[in-house]
Amino acid sequence: MTLNSERMRLIMRMRIGYGWAGSMNVLIQDIQTAQFLTHDNRWTKNPAEAENYGFSLTAHSAARMLNLQGYQILFYCPETHYQILIYSSEGTQPSPQSN
Repeated sequence: MTLNSERMRLIMRMRIGYGWAGSMNVLIQDIQTAQFLTHDNRWTKNPAEAENYGFSLTAHSAARMLNLQGYQILFYCPETHYQILIYSSEGTQPSPQSN
């Protein structure tokens, strides 16, 4: 199973188990400090204080406008504190190549 298919399986499980609307926040997190970006561009350790961008594209656009380096975008479920990494500015490991 590839990383993307595993990620989608987890997302679908969250959707079925906890409902989709309103239960997942889209957050920006600093990779080194593990702090989350707030609505007034401060950093906080508390994900409940973080800005919810609603969509990963909105979060990515905000990070680019702020010239952030070393960040990741997460789905965050406040009810369970579960996080799913959906993007890292530092990239991911390449998939093994098939012969």
